Amino acid sequence: MRDMLTLMHVQVLGLLNSFAPNAQGMPRAARARRLVFVALLALLLVTVFAGYTALMAIGLAVSGMANVIPPFAVAAGSLAGVFFTFMKARGTLFGTRDYDLIMSLPVPRRTVVIARMATLFGSAIAVAAIFMVPMYAVYLVMTGANAVSIVLAALSVVLAPLAPTALATFAAFAVTALAARFRHAGIVYIVLALLAMLAFVMGAYGFSFTAGVDHEATVAATLQVATVLESAITSAYPPAAWAAAGIASHDALSFALFATASIGVTAACVEVMQRFYLRINGMLAGRRRRARGRAAVGARRTPFTAIVVKEFRTLLGIPSYAFNCLFGYLLMVAIAIVLSVMGLRGILMSGAIDGIDQDALAHMGDRIYLVIPWVFAFCASTGASSTISVSLEGRCAWIMASAPLSVRTILWSKLASNLIPVGCSLVLSTAILLISGQIEPLIAIELLIVSLGLFHLWANVGIAIDAARPNFSWTSANEIVKRSMPITVSVIGGMVCEFGFGALCVALIPDMASIAAAHATAIGVGVVAAILGQLLFMRTARTARLYIV
Repeated sequence: MRDMLTLMHVQVLGLLNSFAPNAQGMPRAARARRLVFVALLALLLVTVFAGYTALMAIGLAVSGMANVIPPFAVAAGSLAGVFFTFMKARGTLFGTRDYDLIMSLPVPRRTVVIARMATLFGSAIAVAAIFMVPMYAVYLVMTGANAVSIVLAALSVVLAPLAPTALATFAAFAVTALAARFRHAGIVYIVLALLAMLAFVMGAYGFSFTAGVDHEATVAATLQVATVLESAITSAYPPAAWAAAGIASHDALSFALFATASIGVTAACVEVMQRFYLRINGMLAGRRRRARGRAAVGARRTPFTAIVVKEFRTLLGIPSYAFNCLFGYLLMVAIAIVLSVMGLRGILMSGAIDGIDQDALAHMGDRIYLVIPWVFAFCASTGASSTISVSLEGRCAWIMASAPLSVRTILWSKLASNLIPVGCSLVLSTAILLISGQIEPLIAIELLIVSLGLFHLWANVGIAIDAARPNFSWTSANEIVKRSMPITVSVIGGMVCEFGFGALCVALIPDMASIAAAHATAIGVGVVAAILGQLLFMRTARTARLYIV
């Protein structure tokens, strides 16, 4: 137990170090301020999600469907973190930099696996609490439940995500084992994950489109869906029904079955994974050596091309990295296809946005086309893979730093590896919209200038932060991909800029001046952003630290 607690303590320190890296020479006070900022931002996001969940539960209770809340809460808590666990498990369990060191310690293999999985279980329980606690609070207040229901509800928050998280981790384990045997299995894994996320997003918007603008009809449809969902949950996922019976009816046997299933499935998955843990890591290490051998005998390339190809391979070699950065590109193309089929006016009239009817649409006129460039600029800003490319060099940073190349060439190659897929996605999306007749050539030019200009600016902001204080001390790439300051500042800064200038061009300038002035302003913002991004890149090329002694 002491060994496991020590390893879990190391995991916590690694989590804190990913937010405020200690190896960057950052003063203790600055690290503390950054951690406080991250905590406040997390608290804000938790408050927003918890409030939304509570409002949904209140709506069900007021509608006389309080009995739906317990099984729905258990199902939501069980499944909320499954997809993200599936994506993160591979980077958490396999291919870590400290694998050789950890496995050489006199610690049982089972303890190592449990300590690694503790972070996955902890994040799953935290996500489950965000969804389940507000719903349980509403249910317990509305139904006047007693202390037994409160205790069982609290236990279900911890128990509900255990089995699904263990199964998701086991699925990632199986995919990793398959990827270790087949060369391109990792790419298939990424493609399937991207398609699954795209289907989820499109399904959510599809429900909005079919709801219509009739509020009463929307409420009735929602209640009908809730009724069907309750029946589906209790039949398709019996543990949710067992937990709900224990909370609502004080059925100790049903809740005991729920607890036994949660703990039993988790223990079985852990036992199987720890037995094959060494074999899978050994197969992955062998595949990396073979990949390096193939790269060594490859075709001769220019330094620029070689670094760009290396960055592409790095992107595709880290599933969480690829998913975070490639989803924005896929979403751009998907939005263009949907717009080409339905049309922007058709989407607005579908009822997906409250308050938009025929009169409001006629009043908006050509103003609605001002929105399109900012939507694609937002999607482009979510795929800034180059912002963490310096830190991802890790312990091999000295190789890049000692190469007979200028810092400018190295950084430009890293930036180009990001600009190429962004540019191709934007050009393809613009071509789809042009061919389908949804936008005019002037708006197509505006879309490209605004999206590429803002992306160039904020990608260079991230590169400047990363190159000034690179974090080479990470043990798992997820630390850099998920929680590093460069990618956080780049994405959030881009979102603030796009929403701010987008609101200015869509809502204010057409009333103060004209539609043409709004289009001109948007193009001007894109051009200025591109110039500022290039100036920042030139400064970064002079001051970058590609290796820290």
